[in-house]
Amino acid sequence: MQEEKKDIILHEIAFWKTNKLLPEHYCDFLTTLYTGGDDDDTATDEPVKKKPSSKTWLVYGIAALLAVGSMMMMYIFSAQYILIPIAISVVAIGIVLYMAFKETTTKLMKTVTFAVAALLLFALSVRVTSMFAPGDTWVMYSVLIANCVAWLLVGTKMKLIYFIISGYLGLAVIILFGFFL
Repeated sequence: MQEEKKDIILHEIAFWKTNKLLPEHYCDFLTTLYTGGDDDDTATDEPVKKKPSSKTWLVYGIAALLAVGSMMMMYIFSAQYILIPIAISVVAIGIVLYMAFKETTTKLMKTVTFAVAALLLFALSVRVTSMFAPGDTWVMYSVLIANCVAWLLVGTKMKLIYFIISGYLGLAVIILFGFFL
């Protein structure tokens, strides 16, 4: 086989392995097959994972401060000034979701950004519900159930086990406390 064709095939196998288009052991087998057992070929080396830059960490820090600050402000401010923290929360959720889809470079960062966005949305929905329907437990339960169902749907669609577990546990706690206690 010509070296150029072999290199193209090895690059494709490395791409499949990196993007998990084939199981890793299949890619390793194909790589071994095409290299004749020689693992010194640079085309099949694992790509170096890009470390987050200081700019990325700065954006994460600002988003985290926005998230924590907006959750604190939602419960500190009275109903008269509640639109300020709500607007900040919506902006923080947007920034966090943007970072989750565009800026994250590691699996841990992606997990944290999804969790922060979910908790911000949860805090925002609970605060808005308690502000507009104070004392109405059925409305609060329906908002909590909607959050848990959203976590289940996102977890199922994106294959995020922690969202699936959180959704089921949340529904179980809501059913237990809402209907039986």
